[in-house]
Amino acid sequence: MFHNEVCFDIFLIRVAELFAEGSNNVRIGESNFNFSLFSTVRWLCQEHVVECQSVGLDAASQSLYDWLDHAPPFKFWRPHLNVQIKLEILHKELLAYGGNFSKHKLLRLYGLLNKLQRLCQKSGYAVQEEDLLGVLDSFLQLLRDYLNGQSIYLVAMLIRAFSTLNFLVIRRFQEGNTYDVRKMHHPGGPRTP
Repeated sequence: MFHNEVCFDIFLIRVAELFAEGSNNVRIGESNFNFSLFSTVRWLCQEHVVECQSVGLDAASQSLYDWLDHAPPFKFWRPHLNVQIKLEILHKELLAYGGNFSKHKLLRLYGLLNKLQRLCQKSGYAVQEEDLLGVLDSFLQLLRDYLNGQSIYLVAMLIRAFSTLNFLVIRRFQEGNTYDVRKMHHPGGPRTP
């Protein structure tokens, strides 16, 4: 589906960034929150329920959230360890791992190896440091194949979410006919502190 490995790397990086939460990057009332672009859409759906339901944004973001929060069976064989490794890892973590590796490769290899070692330990596999590069190689090959296969489904969900968000923006624009956010109509309702 992708022209080459570079295109796939860019896809993984951009999708991972869409779901990556910043640290205390949004202030609402007196509280700071860790929001990503996607969690901002989720917040919008909770704050403006009727408006988001009317364009289907709530359902679109919920199906994407459900996919992100799902942990598929993720198994790979390590011949030199003579073991089949099965990891418990959510789709959003798989995307983050794939995006980080595609973006940083060697620059963050130590951190990615530590994270992989913790994932293995959490799933009951004691992988020694000298074996981690071999495990990483098998893990990344399966990860890239899996995410490449899931990319069509993921893109379809993202298109649905962004098109419904676009409908919401168009509707709001038509009410005020301005690009100036200060002059746009913003529906009332409860605000999360």
